[in-house]
Amino acid sequence: MIKDKVKPKKIVVFRTDRLGDVLLSIPAIRALSERFPSSKISVVLQPSYTSLLEGSSEVDEIIPYRKTFKENLDLILKLRRERYDLAVILNPKKRTHIIAFLSGIPYRVGYRRKWGFLLNYKIEDKKYEGKKHEIEYNLDIVRSLGADTKDKSLRIKIKEEDERFIDFLLRESKIEKKRLVAMHPTSSCPSKRWPIERFAEVGRRLESICPQVQIVLIGGEEEKELREKIERLFSPFALNLIGKLHLGQLSALFKRCSLLISTDSGPVHLATAVGLGCVVIFGRNLPGLSPVRWGPRGEKDLVLHHPPDCQPCLAHRCKKNFECLKRVSVEEVVRAVSAKLRDEKDAGASCYRGGEE
Repeated sequence: MIKDKVKPKKIVVFRTDRLGDVLLSIPAIRALSERFPSSKISVVLQPSYTSLLEGSSEVDEIIPYRKTFKENLDLILKLRRERYDLAVILNPKKRTHIIAFLSGIPYRVGYRRKWGFLLNYKIEDKKYEGKKHEIEYNLDIVRSLGADTKDKSLRIKIKEEDERFIDFLLRESKIEKKRLVAMHPTSSCPSKRWPIERFAEVGRRLESICPQVQIVLIGGEEEKELREKIERLFSPFALNLIGKLHLGQLSALFKRCSLLISTDSGPVHLATAVGLGCVVIFGRNLPGLSPVRWGPRGEKDLVLHHPPDCQPCLAHRCKKNFECLKRVSVEEVVRAVSAKLRDEKDAGASCYRGGEE
């Protein structure tokens, strides 16, 4: 078995996809660090996500990943020059399999698909079954190396400069004394988009119920295309920070918030990483895309999900206008958020009028 053979001095972990995927790989990286404490661990990931692992005691080097031919060639030459002896590929992609192979790394571990023949140790990819959480699927790969961990938290470090920036931003916006509720009202994937009009209605209801609440909108650059609609719906009561914060600043903002209301998205897992509770709206019923695999894992989190009757679920190719998402009502979200805010240690009864929820 490979776990009896491999004694690596240098390990490179490939995780070249999106925000949530990177965060949910942290326990697997931690397991490698615990199993091979004297090994150097480098992680290859997209440049926009490098801040997530900066300051981590489990990662010795962060290698930014870019898709150009020159950058790929430079990465191959670096890995060959530094003689890495173990590659762990957490997201199966043809390109990363080729890079690991051409780098001359003797032990290459990952999933048996997408040019998996270039790996010499592989496990079956059963993520589509959605029987367990993505954290566990990532751990399955490193378990083949005899690595595991009891600590499955997603904790990250927040820089002081990012905390200072957020403190300044809140003071300038004159909301530093408000109870902040972050809201991620959209998604790049149509099958995750709860109607934005409903998010706006939730925000208006919360402002009415709890005058001390301040809604803060968050999201990435790709969501700026909805700027006009968002401004029209939210401008009377929300601070719009969509596309204005990098991940370090967003993490610092989450530390100042009481709750996040969101679609199924990467920021949910970032919130978990800094200890912020979430109310998350799910729609799809495809096993590999369900809350069982992708839901938040924090103790303060709540998932709202009413699985559709239609089978099979076509996810983003849905023919029924994503009726599953619309099964989650504004009233249900308002009740859930109100209950979460009331449960917060600093939640005063004065936030609520006449016992409304």
